[in-house]
Amino acid sequence: MEEKKWKKCPRCGKKYNTYPAISRKDNETKICPKCGNEEALLDFMFLNEKDIPRID
Repeated sequence: MEEKKWKKCPRCGKKYNTYPAISRKDNETKICPKCGNEEALLDFMFLNEKDIPRID
């Protein structure tokens, strides 16, 4: 059985071992799924805004 490797999310700093999401800020940075969902929801809420605000 293959051991899952832990990665550190550059957006929130937390470790995750699931399939990564791609950040909407640059379309190439791999982030944790929780941050990916947050960016998608914020993008939907702020359709006319350029910068995605950070929620902690």
